[in-house]
Amino acid sequence: MKRILVMLGISLLVVGGFLPFHSEARSATSGRAQVLDQELIRDVQRQLKGLGFNLGAVDGNLGAQTVAALRAYQKAYRLPVTGRLDETTLRSILPERFEATGVPLDLSNREDLQQAQRQLKAMGFDPGSTDGTFGPQTEAALRAYQQAYRLPQTGRLDDVTLRSLLPEKREDARR
Repeated sequence: MKRILVMLGISLLVVGGFLPFHSEARSATSGRAQVLDQELIRDVQRQLKGLGFNLGAVDGNLGAQTVAALRAYQKAYRLPVTGRLDETTLRSILPERFEATGVPLDLSNREDLQQAQRQLKAMGFDPGSTDGTFGPQTEAALRAYQQAYRLPQTGRLDDVTLRSLLPEKREDARR
């Protein structure tokens, strides 16, 4: 549990830009942080390689081949294609390192839920009726979608699932 919390903390520092990944930008960071960064990258590289993404050597460095493999993974699993190890990507590639604590969306917005139900149905995950009501069939469809796209299996329309299922919602939020 302690290791998971440490890795989550480091991941959040990396995502927030407070702890850079690139070795040339690490001169000011401690040797311990560098080792943990390399360990995390190595774990990601192993997972990507096991999933069939060509990334070159499993060396703990976030080089051009690893970035290209990350982009391919993100595209294949309907994640925002950034080529970075952001939180969404890390939660997808290494779900066992994260507890499913994502805050569920406000399900009082029936329009968003209805749109998610339609998308689930179009992708072959049966949520039952597409009426904007959250029920057991919608929960089962979300779990199946989350499993298929390697997301934390919460059965809820949390932020990570929404970004993957309805990427246009993420784009609308940026405007």
